[in-house]
Amino acid sequence: MSEMKTPFAEVRAEFRARSPHRWFWLRVWVKESIGPVLKDALRIVALSLALYALGLAFGKGFATGVSQNLQLNVRLQVAE
Repeated sequence: MSEMKTPFAEVRAEFRARSPHRWFWLRVWVKESIGPVLKDALRIVALSLALYALGLAFGKGFATGVSQNLQLNVRLQVAE
């Protein structure tokens, strides 16, 4: 499905003609041109926050378990 994109020249012409609908067309042009970039940026931020939360939830427990196992192994070897 191909959507018609509003060219910036048309928006500029609306402002030069002092059209009462010029702000509407500017808003449409901004949504069409910057919308996909903002959507991708929002996805990246949401994914980063989710990965950070998973790291907080599982990373500390994993790291603590590994360090406890290493300390136990070192103590056993020293005791021998």
